[in-house]
Amino acid sequence: SPQVIESIRSGKIKLEQGGKRSQIASIFIDIVNSTERIARIDQNKVEKVISRFFDDASRILLKYDITIDKFVGDGIIAFCNAPLKRDDYVNRVVNAALEISEKVKMEQEFFERHWQKALELRIGIAKGYANVGFYGNQKHFRSFTAIGPVMNLASRLCSYAKPNKILVDFDVFEVIQHDFETKYFGKVSLKRFEQD
Repeated sequence: SPQVIESIRSGKIKLEQGGKRSQIASIFIDIVNSTERIARIDQNKVEKVISRFFDDASRILLKYDITIDKFVGDGIIAFCNAPLKRDDYVNRVVNAALEISEKVKMEQEFFERHWQKALELRIGIAKGYANVGFYGNQKHFRSFTAIGPVMNLASRLCSYAKPNKILVDFDVFEVIQHDFETKYFGKVSLKRFEQD
């Protein structure tokens, strides 16, 4: 992500440094039923769909200064408020999620032609603390990433979200409730978050 490169160049963060505890908003974005679609359609069409989705989503995330952590299969993991601090970091993530959803809707003609059905997303967003920094093998490869329960919680919320919905935790809701239209989903018991 450009803000990571800029922070390295300016000396705000160093490749040799480990993680730093930071409050972030994490986001998981996943394509619904992708495994089933990939088994049914031509590989060339799969590549076109995933590439278009990644290009559009990445451009939007970076526009809001959201750090793209990684691409996992057809999913995207990202977070905001590190390395650049933003007072409105939660709103930035929610706005990006809405804009990505809207962009997919606008591109449905393309997606339906290649995916052979509507492309649907699930999105989960959580707010909390994580260790953020460069992790990996000292000698060969280090990745700027976030490690902590907030990342796992966003992943769990993503898996519980209905198609074309954004599911947020209560901490995110408290921040955005006056700026966005929300609907109460209810209480769920999430694996490893049973007490929350």
